[in-house]
Parts: sequence; structure tokens; C-alpha cells
Amino acid sequence: MREHCEKAILNPEWIQREEENVQRNPLLAGAAFFCDDPGIFMSYWYGSLYVVIEGWKELRFSDIVIDSLLLDPKVEQLRLYRNGAFHFQKNYWDHRFKEFIAMEGAAGWVRKVTCEFGRWFVEKRKSANNDYAP
Repeated sequence: MREHCEKAILNPEWIQREEENVQRNPLLAGAAFFCDDPGIFMSYWYGSLYVVIEGWKELRFSDIVIDSLLLDPKVEQLRLYRNGAFHFQKNYWDHRFKEFIAMEGAAGWVRKVTCEFGRWFVEKRKSANNDYAP
């Protein structure tokens, strides 16, 4: 979903729509983001990332970098974001979306956590492959 989100944000058609939305009504442009591909992919990415964090904790995996990132209060806000994205909400513009997005450094933190999980899983797969190599 991260890759889809990044690709969608760079899509010239979306950029043009976003520029037109900003010119028409800057406040609605922000809302329009969540109704278009970049926002949809971002919400799925963010919500899914929390599911990975949940599994990480439940399985009691450990990595010094990941564990330090998961001490951040953004984890709880990301959980609320996931709930807002993956559970029915009477109010489409639920405060949980806005609160996480408004947190300073939220996007960079999500990217870092995503990359570190990627690193860890690649390392574990390489290690597993070496354990079973003939």
C-alpha cells in the first residue's frame, strides 16, 4: 500500500485534480485527498501497519530499532486511525484521522516503522533460508 500511495501521489492526473481542488476550495481539497487514490491507499497502509504492530507485540518479537520506534505515543494514535479506517464510522471525517495526521512527524514515523519492519522481515527470511540450506 505504501508503494501504491507513493505512486498515486506522483500521478500527474491526481496532481492536477489536487491543484484544481486547492484553487476551488482549500478546505475541501484536504477532504478530497482522502476520497482519492492517495488517501485511500494511505489509510489502508496506515491501518495495516498497525495490524503488523499488533502482531509484533503479541508474538513478542524483538528488535532494538523497532522496539524503540514502538515506544512512541504515535502507536496509540495509529491504533485509533486503524479503527477509524477499518470499522464503521457514522462520521466519515472521524477525529481519529485528523488527530494522527496532525501529529508532528507522523508521516515520517510511519515510513520509518514500515522500512524497519521490512528490514527485519528480510533479515529473518535470509536467516531462515540459511538455516535450511543444503
